[in-house]
Amino acid sequence: MPLWKMVGFGGLTYRFEASNNLAVFEACALRRRYDGYLRDDVIKEIERNCSVTGSQFVLKVQGTH
Repeated sequence: MPLWKMVGFGGLTYRFEASNNLAVFEACALRRRYDGYLRDDVIKEIERNCSVTGSQFVLKVQGTH
């Protein structure tokens, strides 16, 4: 859904859109790597991988020939 739209010079249409501008979501995963067998319970490495979503802003310019 456009927040702002106008027809400008030469019949070009300008449209500004924004999405996900209120919600920020963070997802994390914890990964364990073991040295040898899992049953031995010797942890070699622990990795925490996170990703965060944010706002997205788009400016579209459309025209016809």
